[in-house]
This record gives sequence, structure tokens and C-alpha cells, in this order.
Amino acid sequence: MASSAGSTTSWTSSRKSPTRSSCTTSTGRRRPPSSSPGSSSSSALTKLRGFSGLERYWIEIHRLENEGDQVTRAAVAGLFSTTNQPVDIIKWKDVYALLETGIDRCEDVANIIEKIAIKHA
Repeated sequence: MASSAGSTTSWTSSRKSPTRSSCTTSTGRRRPPSSSPGSSSSSALTKLRGFSGLERYWIEIHRLENEGDQVTRAAVAGLFSTTNQPVDIIKWKDVYALLETGIDRCEDVANIIEKIAIKHA
């Protein structure tokens, strides 16, 4: 996915993702991920046996999913503002859609954990 000769896109990774603004702070420094929905899901599953202390996990997963939605929207917006190659736009938009689907599935896990905990409370 190479850029055209006249492009001013600034790449931030070896995969050449044109979404610099979604992964960096306003000072241009790379922002570390706060957590991942997957790690919160696996932590919650270890506590499932006793059905106690699970609320904080599903709340955190929902928060991370909302943050993922915002990052995805910013990435797609950044993609359209930095790339003028239709093929690149389509490819990266599909990648972002797949990542968003994965994040949504983690939220589905949180919803199931919440239902189980409420059922056995």
C-alpha cells in the first residue's frame, strides 16, 4: 500500500497505516493502549465461578468498546482526509471494519457475563 509521489501522508507503523491522528496524542507522541476488551473479558471469566466482582469488568469492556468506536470513526475520517487512492481507502476501511467487529464481539462477551451474573445473583 504505497502512497503516491505527491502524497503527504505520514505513516506510523511498518504496515503503513495512514491513521496517525487516531494513534497519537496532540503532541505527536504515540498513545499506549489503555487496555483491551479481550484482556478484560479473560479476567472476568476467571471470576465467573463465584459470580462476584464482575460488574467492574463488564463496565470496563463497555467503556473500551465505546472508545474503540470513537477510534474507528476517527481512523476512517483520517483515512479519507489523508488518502486519495480509492483502493487504499477500501482496503483500510475493511480492516477497520474487521477490527470493530472484533471489539463488538468482546462487548457481546461482556453482555453474556452480565446476564449470567444477574441470573445467579
